[in-house]
Amino acid sequence: MAWIPSCESILRTSGKKIKGTLSKQIASSINIDQITETEARQFINLVRQRAKGNIESPIIETLLLFKSGYEKNPEMEFLDGYKYKYVNYNSIGKSKGVAFSIESPKTWVAKDGNRPNIVQKFVSENGRGLELFLILINEMPLQPGEKVTEKDVAEILNPKDIKDFLPEGASYIKSEKLTLENLPGFWVHFKMEMPRVRNTIGMETIMYTIFYKNKMIQMQGQVTTSVNGKEIVGGGLKKHKKLVSYS
Repeated sequence: MAWIPSCESILRTSGKKIKGTLSKQIASSINIDQITETEARQFINLVRQRAKGNIESPIIETLLLFKSGYEKNPEMEFLDGYKYKYVNYNSIGKSKGVAFSIESPKTWVAKDGNRPNIVQKFVSENGRGLELFLILINEMPLQPGEKVTEKDVAEILNPKDIKDFLPEGASYIKSEKLTLENLPGFWVHFKMEMPRVRNTIGMETIMYTIFYKNKMIQMQGQVTTSVNGKEIVGGGLKKHKKLVSYS
């Protein structure tokens, strides 16, 4: 009768061969004797920087998407310093002569707007998420030297006139006046449904509006709440209010 080795014996023998092969491959690809002290120090510094979160793109953005705690508290990414500053120097085009800068979480990707007055939009989850932040700039037909005052804003905020600033079909929730960099303005909170291809998307929006010279600058935080009437778990501004909404 021929002797048949056991599975355990085969695995043990194969494991030793694989381990020996890997050791030889690693030794041949990394020659410690050829690494200088400068290279070693540079490598150690690189490891230390990565441990602090200083990791190159797009690796850092992917890692942040799965970082514990950021899903339930998305503002923590920003507060932990994982953010970038978008600067717009354009004096022509959609920005209409208004230069501005804005900081956003690293995982919110800046994209060009596809509508005439959208200067820039930021999309969550590396550009694939359900949350948006839009910057829009419109020109107003004001006379030379004329400007919008806080009194004008107070009149805008009356229940009848505020609806003129909302998209058709939007449901008004709340609004108040605000001042940003000494510029008068207001914010308004509303919900609406929008047709998108063959779907109907429910959106909750907080829109900040400020007036600068003859420009109306709007910043909109939008969160998808439902698709075809089916609510999205965790949808709505509540989870993202510290990023795109009022406190």
